[in-house]
Amino acid sequence: MRVMKDSGVEWIGKIPAGWITIKIKHVAFLKGRIGWQGLTSTEYQDEGAYLITGTDFENGFINWQNCVHITEQRYNEYILLHIRDGDLLITKDGTIGKLAIVSNCPEKVTLNSGVMYIRSVGKYKYTNKFLYYVLLSNIFWDWYTISQRGNSTIKHLYQEQFYNFSFPLPPLPEQIKIASYL
Repeated sequence: MRVMKDSGVEWIGKIPAGWITIKIKHVAFLKGRIGWQGLTSTEYQDEGAYLITGTDFENGFINWQNCVHITEQRYNEYILLHIRDGDLLITKDGTIGKLAIVSNCPEKVTLNSGVMYIRSVGKYKYTNKFLYYVLLSNIFWDWYTISQRGNSTIKHLYQEQFYNFSFPLPPLPEQIKIASYL
């Protein structure tokens, strides 16, 4: 039987003694687009840089065949939104909380305004697959519900609020075991 301790977060409850509770801002950089200087579907092309939208998420991955394309000029407008293999994506508008881990990433990929990426940084390490499952869990959805209290009726995952999302973080070997099991 595992020794448990209080997580320090009411809606998380108890966690195993060897785990920590941490805010996502201490393990990841979050970035999403806010608007896009008038980009419309009339600008979509048959080739060029890929543009990921929430409709491209399929079973935890990006369906590259469904992605639209944009011009090189549009792609280069915001370098901080260039996507790479391993990025964890989450929808922040419309259907909130759809998740995908980027794999087999083409050379030039960016995000539409309804999607945010989560990229590992800092001394606390996590696997994207583990965080993927955390974000599918009640831990995320309980936090999201609490964070929306008092906001407008339009649901949105705000980047600044999301930085304060707390979750339990086991040591890396345990994360790998948990993610493999799930």
